[in-house]
Amino acid sequence: MENRAPRAERQRDAALDKATEQRHHLYEAETELEEEKGKNLRLMTQFCKDSENSSLPLEIKAYKKLQEIKKCPKPA
Repeated sequence: MENRAPRAERQRDAALDKATEQRHHLYEAETELEEEKGKNLRLMTQFCKDSENSSLPLEIKAYKKLQEIKKCPKPA
């Protein structure tokens, strides 16, 4: 009887340590997933922004860019 109690406590402690370690791994994985989702969202936003008016010919894009430059005030 006296021998069973310490053995049971060691088993319980080992199980608690294993559960704690698994929680840490889960937290790390969830954190990494959230970071990757943020990166994905940023890249998708950038992609959508870059692809706006992508169906316009290059000459029209260059002309519009030139018009924007002409509208800008000249530095003093």
